[in-house]
Amino acid sequence: MKQCAVMFVNPVRERTPHPEAMRGMGFVVHEITDWPTDQAAVRDYHVVVVRVKEIEAAPMLAARIRAKPHFGRRLLIALVPSSSAQPERRPGEASGFDGVLNDCWDTPH
Repeated sequence: MKQCAVMFVNPVRERTPHPEAMRGMGFVVHEITDWPTDQAAVRDYHVVVVRVKEIEAAPMLAARIRAKPHFGRRLLIALVPSSSAQPERRPGEASGFDGVLNDCWDTPH
């Protein structure tokens, strides 16, 4: 059975529980800090998740990623600071992210 592969781009370089949680749900997750130099590497993934430190950068970032060779119709998700208000997220969605989600993670007690 083929598993869904996720490229988790974390330029913020701060540890986050998201990759491990996705692995726990059955996804194959590769965490990287920078976009791969091999432009064809994206072909190995179904989903690209990007941590975005500043919500203002999301629209341009989405457009640049979608324009990369071989990106195609992959699912593109942004993780943004939880302090970002919903109106601040809309430009990211309009510019190419399929979803803009909080990067906050609540762990069960």
